[in-house]
Amino acid sequence: MVTRSLVVLALIAATAGAEPPRAVKIQDTVGFDWLEPRASKCTKVAGRLLARLNKDYQCAPPDNRGATGSGVTIVATCKTRNGKSEFLLFATAADCAKERDMQLANAE
Repeated sequence: MVTRSLVVLALIAATAGAEPPRAVKIQDTVGFDWLEPRASKCTKVAGRLLARLNKDYQCAPPDNRGATGSGVTIVATCKTRNGKSEFLLFATAADCAKERDMQLANAE
């Protein structure tokens, strides 16, 4: 009983010290909708696109530490709640273009 209580207390302490998800800055990044790479071009996240991503999407740091098959780093992913659209965001237009080109090559 005492051991079980100590385990429960340890779990509570571990989760209490866990950091909340860090906020991700998406403004001025460059991204495309990887679920529709043919229809989506690399676009700077500003103006209407920034407003759309902030309103209709959930943006977060990438789950896989930002690694891609093309070797560039993803800054953030922005997903719609219905799962029909997901933007990959990159620090530069060159990184975005490299990943989009790879996505298009793999789709053929």
